[in-house]
Amino acid sequence: MWNESVAVFLGIKGGGFRISLLCCNSLLKDLLRCGRTELFWKVYGGMLEMGISLDIYTCVSVITAHCKVGNVREAKRVLKEMEENGCDPNVIAYNTLIKGLCRSGAIDDALQLKMEMVEKGLAPDHYTFSIFIDWFCQHKRASEAKLILQEMYETGLNPDHIAYTAVINGFMKEGAVDEAFLIKDVMASRGIKLNLLNYNAIIHGLCNKGNMERAESLVFEMIKLGINPEIQTYNYLIYGHSRESNMEKVLEILAWMNERNLAPSIYTFNAIIDGLSHTGNLEQAHLLLCNLTERGITPNIVSYTTIMKGYTKEGKYEEGMRILDDMWEKGIVPDVFCYNSIIIGLSKSKRMSEAQTCLIAMRKKGVIPNAYTFGAFISGYMEIGEMEIAKKYFVEMIDQGIVPDLHNYTALIDGLCRNGDIVHAFSIFSIMLERRLLPDTHIYSVLIMGLSKNGKLVEAMRIFSCFCDKGLVPDIYVYTSLISGFCKQGDMSKAFSLFNEMSQKADGFVYNALLNGCCKNGDTQKALSLFNEMKERGIASVLTFNTMIDGYCKSGVFTKAVELIEDMIDKKIMPNNVTFTIIISHYSKMGEMEKAEKLLSEMLKRNIVPTNLTYTSLLHGYSKVGNISKMLAMFEDLVAKGVEPDEVVYKLMFDAFYEGGNLDKALKDWNELLGDGVLKGKVSEMLIGAWSGDEDISTVLAILAKMSEQGYKPSVTTCSILAYGLQRVGYKEELHNIIDAMVSYGWIPPSMSLVDLVNQYQREYIRMLHEASDVVLSILALSIHHFLPEILTSSAVLLGPDERNWSVQRNSSVTVSAVFLGILAELVLNDKLMHFTNVDVQDVKTVVHMSRAGKVFRVVSN
Repeated sequence: MWNESVAVFLGIKGGGFRISLLCCNSLLKDLLRCGRTELFWKVYGGMLEMGISLDIYTCVSVITAHCKVGNVREAKRVLKEMEENGCDPNVIAYNTLIKGLCRSGAIDDALQLKMEMVEKGLAPDHYTFSIFIDWFCQHKRASEAKLILQEMYETGLNPDHIAYTAVINGFMKEGAVDEAFLIKDVMASRGIKLNLLNYNAIIHGLCNKGNMERAESLVFEMIKLGINPEIQTYNYLIYGHSRESNMEKVLEILAWMNERNLAPSIYTFNAIIDGLSHTGNLEQAHLLLCNLTERGITPNIVSYTTIMKGYTKEGKYEEGMRILDDMWEKGIVPDVFCYNSIIIGLSKSKRMSEAQTCLIAMRKKGVIPNAYTFGAFISGYMEIGEMEIAKKYFVEMIDQGIVPDLHNYTALIDGLCRNGDIVHAFSIFSIMLERRLLPDTHIYSVLIMGLSKNGKLVEAMRIFSCFCDKGLVPDIYVYTSLISGFCKQGDMSKAFSLFNEMSQKADGFVYNALLNGCCKNGDTQKALSLFNEMKERGIASVLTFNTMIDGYCKSGVFTKAVELIEDMIDKKIMPNNVTFTIIISHYSKMGEMEKAEKLLSEMLKRNIVPTNLTYTSLLHGYSKVGNISKMLAMFEDLVAKGVEPDEVVYKLMFDAFYEGGNLDKALKDWNELLGDGVLKGKVSEMLIGAWSGDEDISTVLAILAKMSEQGYKPSVTTCSILAYGLQRVGYKEELHNIIDAMVSYGWIPPSMSLVDLVNQYQREYIRMLHEASDVVLSILALSIHHFLPEILTSSAVLLGPDERNWSVQRNSSVTVSAVFLGILAELVLNDKLMHFTNVDVQDVKTVVHMSRAGKVFRVVSN
């Protein structure tokens, strides 16, 4: 229809018939409302060709069109030309541009424009102020929205209930409950009676926070003031109590509703179902759903979708699919959101073949996938490294006329940049620009951020230049990503150059990125200057203090770091586990374990839960000073505190167990952790290697028997590692006993021979070395003493390309560091798999450079 209308309009150009300006403006406005910007510009161009004089309404439409695609520079130019041509912009024109600036993130420019309109004698109206209030609240800057509210009041414009409710909601979303109540008090002091909308906003926020007692007191306050709560008010209470599994209170609320003749609706029961599902009480939720029909209430799609989300959250996808089948049987047609709840869950769990099966079933039923459906497949395939399939789904989505949302586009660009596929990232970018599927500002911003995040700063700056040349205004997120990227690369001059050209006021994220960059470069003076500036502006956070404290520790100015902790406490910024861990790590590296442990006690007194990193620092420290008993005690404390140990902690502890001769304890923990999926095989290989170093074959057989008794079934790969290692240390005839044991326990097929196992090991070994995912694989611990007897008691540090320590100082007959040197020695002696230079396996001060595909590792033995 619109194509025909525009064709008729353009066909009149040469016919001597003149169209009225009113008709043109009406057409322009309708085209904008329908999102047909390409036709809008054709009509506007036709008006200029016909010589139709433009009025203020035409100009406002042109400003709106530019703002819709984020081209605020052109919109500002139109406003300026209006003034130059004697067509004074009105409040509507200013409001349109202010809204466009806010949408593009140029909030400072928008505030400046508001000042300009006041200077020109135009008073901002309710709509002007509401634009700012909404923007600040949406961006979690409710404090600034409150200032706008105050300014509005001082100019004689009484904010309405909608404005007050927006600010209340803003504070509630930020968790600032007391601030929300202050707005309530302000309303009362100005003689504004709170209405149902205001009360519902506060009650909703309190229920989301779990502050049920305060929420209920507000309901009583409403009733006392003559404001009758509605069903939705009680639904909020039911939702809150359900999420806390407080079914007694839920029944009590239902009784209150009954007393006030308010019949629970399906939304009431959906709130209960949602609360039960959220807390994992899926059986109760499902039972309630089944009993609804007996109450004369028909469940809706939301009822079923809520339970399906609960099942998918717990990984029970089959139950979720059964719910779908149940819906079809009861004549309730599942919509795309129902299917999406299953598909999104499967995709997050990387079960992509099952997600595809669900998609096929969905299409067979005539349910059309939407952007969220495709988004799940794009993200899922990217997570498992299948970028080609992810791209296929993205293109398919566009071909089917489904407009990708910002999340789809961002996820794909980020994934392509992360995988180094810049060509395809630019290809997707071009498609998005060509088809104008999102505002230009978003299309450019996402690519810039994706490139910056993944270290492609040359390409990012090239796109950034194009972005600015097109008249688009970079928002704070674009600047933050670029500045952060340059800081990570240590290019502080470029980072500060971008910082200085920002039109928006830099926030804490930008400052923290610069601060971190300065500290990493050792420029504590510049870091201190930034730090003081942040404190003056009131944007210094616990992250800011932690960055500065870490910087001082690394530069050796420890006294300053301690002073900063006292300073942050004075400023009511409480230290967190990161703060304590930084200092504990410093003490541990210095070997001052008494001070480190004292700080751990202080941390616990403050109810701050230590993390794995905290305990790892302490364990490294005790390992360094050779205090194995303290390591064991620290590990017990870690487990008792409910901290889930990670693989690094387990590696340290298994080493300690082995050195302390406590093989049974290591085996027991190893078996349990394998069952939990924590170790993923790497630590297991280290243990098998260490245990098989004993030259008595009966010990090895006894260990294998014990493993079998406890139900552990190692992989064929692990068995091959053991067989290979035993063969290398000299076992030959005895190996058949090991192979027979493995077969009898069902660990390897009966047809597999020793040769097969060794071949399996060699294939797996090459693969692991090529992946280089965990350089310190202790798979040759059993044979190390045949290669490097001189290095066994040396201390070694293994550094990767990122300069991260991969192993710690040791003094034992079998060590992680020595094992890696053993691997190097084996490869050198056999002159295969990789190429090494400057290798002298007898020299304990050897530096070995290992190169493959640009990766360099070096082993430094002291």
